[in-house]
Amino acid sequence: MHAFYKLPIKSDNLKLEVFAHVFNLLDNVYIQDATDNSRFNAWDKNHTADDAEVFFGMPRNVNFGFTLRF
Repeated sequence: MHAFYKLPIKSDNLKLEVFAHVFNLLDNVYIQDATDNSRFNAWDKNHTADDAEVFFGMPRNVNFGFTLRF
């Protein structure tokens, strides 16, 4: 989710905007990347689940701030 709001400032030269970003809003668990038959984790190299090396995605995180333009 990404949101922003331009603050109503009575100046022609100054613009202020606040913003917020929420990544993985629903805090789902998901696989971001996987490697089949990894050279570090493969057990018997027959392309089954025990041979996969997976990397989980990031949990929910929030970023917010402001932008000042002049």
